[in-house]
Amino acid sequence: MGGTAVVLGGGGAVGIGWQAGLLTGLAEGGCDLSGADLVVGTSAGALVGASSPAEPIRRRPCVRLPGWRRS
Repeated sequence: MGGTAVVLGGGGAVGIGWQAGLLTGLAEGGCDLSGADLVVGTSAGALVGASSPAEPIRRRPCVRLPGWRRS
């Protein structure tokens, strides 16, 4: 048994930004995890993880949540 797994935690809006930035930085540094065999997350990590396989984070500058508006 082998492969690559990405496990992401929560953290609200800050967690989404932090995790997206982390994955982008890792990809820029040569550790591209967009092709991981398993991606799991809870709360904010679930949003980041669910969006990664469909549209790798390294290709987009930010994560946008449907219906979110700056107040």
